[in-house]
Amino acid sequence: MRFLFSSNMAWIAGLLFLACGGNTDRLTATGGHENNTTETGSTVSPLSPPYTVIPGLYGFGTDTRAAYGLYAKTKKTSDLPKILHVNTLSGDVTNTDSTHGSFAWAVTRTFPRIVVFDVAGVIPLKSGINFNLKKEHSYLTIAGQTAPGPVVLFGRGEFRIIGAHDVLIQHIAIRGAGEGKPKNATAKGTYANITLIAYNAPIYNIVIDHCTFSWSSREAVAIWSTYPQNGSPGGNTVSNVTISNCLMSESLFYQSCGTLINGKNILLRDNLYAHYGHRSPFIKVGTSCASWNNVMYNFNYRAAQLSGDYDYYGNPLAKLDFRGNVAIAGPDSTGVPKYPLVRINGDMRNNHAEIYMKDNIAFGRHIAGYNVENAAGIPYKTDKPIVVPNLKPYSASLTYNRVLTNAGARPGRRDYVDSRIINEVKNRTGRIPYSAPSSLKYNKIYK
Repeated sequence: MRFLFSSNMAWIAGLLFLACGGNTDRLTATGGHENNTTETGSTVSPLSPPYTVIPGLYGFGTDTRAAYGLYAKTKKTSDLPKILHVNTLSGDVTNTDSTHGSFAWAVTRTFPRIVVFDVAGVIPLKSGINFNLKKEHSYLTIAGQTAPGPVVLFGRGEFRIIGAHDVLIQHIAIRGAGEGKPKNATAKGTYANITLIAYNAPIYNIVIDHCTFSWSSREAVAIWSTYPQNGSPGGNTVSNVTISNCLMSESLFYQSCGTLINGKNILLRDNLYAHYGHRSPFIKVGTSCASWNNVMYNFNYRAAQLSGDYDYYGNPLAKLDFRGNVAIAGPDSTGVPKYPLVRINGDMRNNHAEIYMKDNIAFGRHIAGYNVENAAGIPYKTDKPIVVPNLKPYSASLTYNRVLTNAGARPGRRDYVDSRIINEVKNRTGRIPYSAPSSLKYNKIYK
């Protein structure tokens, strides 16, 4: 592993800009919603207000410095991040991989770091949990856009954060392997592509932008706070998370899901969901989630759900702000258009829910207000939207074209899988798969 050091702050700021979106392979803008600073053609200093870790991208947690977070607190040059180069596609991608230059070695160091790539291609994931990033692995920037081509983590493993904070992940693909989970059977594939579960410590200030997730047997992205039983005090919360401009597709039958959300101040914006069962998102009690300007194609149940689920959550509020989204039927969406976009599950009957819902497009129809199936029979309407600093959703009429242009790990030059998904959305084709490909060859990354 090569380390690069510099006391020249201008050089460091320039490198941070590269690590946060300055690479020319990324040909599209990341932000630019109404009431935002427009990033295109601007010269936004990483240290000038209103600061965002990606110039122009606003959301919860986007004021993180990521790899620069510790230095921002201490102002000690010893806390400046190290630049770690990935120069091998080495293999087992676990915490035991001691190969200097491997992705696994880089992300599991216990000092602030920016991970850049000298190589591109397929990095195998070992079956089971990979990485398990704890509190000591905080202050991390993963800059996939620095690679000479796509960076694809592929296998039955799961990228898991269990206590790290101040993390930026950009421009990588995580693709599962194996089979989906048959009803009443054990999954034989990847459970989730990436999971944030607060086992080790509170998780906060996480930004996942321009990534691709596919072929999980459950969720593409799962976010879990942890609570003691029966509503007792304690536990760790996941909070201040933005997932933006991502492409989540082909979660495998039977449990084929999009995003599970159990945390505070979670923003899902400008993402594409395609070929999945449901959960875009699925939120638990104790959650506040804004789902803005997402495209949802070829799902076979409800677009979004609220769930009370387990007794040990106690009775905190479940809040969903659902605006600017576009739902599109596909070959697996038989009967779906006759149902509302959002469902309050029956297990919420003893819980509290708030939904703020405006300006969505459902199967070609503009839905100005609420479109909710209330199986719990509880009050849920609110006139108080979730407030995201410096950001408002844009019109649903603009969502489809913006998302299809910008979503995914490398929207300027998509790999053959992402290109296929985009074309299937445009042509209203494709199906929810039962299994993932057995291999992913680098020589097939591009057509």
